[in-house]
Amino acid sequence: MSVAGLGSPGANLPGAAGPVIAQVGAIRVTSSAVWTPAGVFALRGSEWTVTDQWATERRRPGWAVVLAIVAFPVLPGFSLLFLRVRRTVVRGAVVVAVRNGPYQYAERIPVADQAAALAVHHRIRYARSLAAL
Repeated sequence: MSVAGLGSPGANLPGAAGPVIAQVGAIRVTSSAVWTPAGVFALRGSEWTVTDQWATERRRPGWAVVLAIVAFPVLPGFSLLFLRVRRTVVRGAVVVAVRNGPYQYAERIPVADQAAALAVHHRIRYARSLAAL
């Protein structure tokens, strides 16, 4: 793997290969290196940033539409109340960026809920602790 115009960042890393001890998306962390699709660079001194991006929207559930259609011939006025039912849908992503010197890689990881985002934050906290050693 190499970064265009920069050669192979991991070529001069002794012992860069090893078991993966942490992984976030396509970013893999070994005891001495960070492996990304853009290349390999040293773990020591790497800087990790995490950004949450959330969007909420209100949607009409499918069951409410079906009930409104089915109940309309029997109770026309009451069945229209089913169309007022809304639910909040939360969609989000966590953007993880890692850099060390001139090398940088960022990845957007989609998450379905707050627990999944928290799991990504825990992995990054662990990678930061390894980078500080």
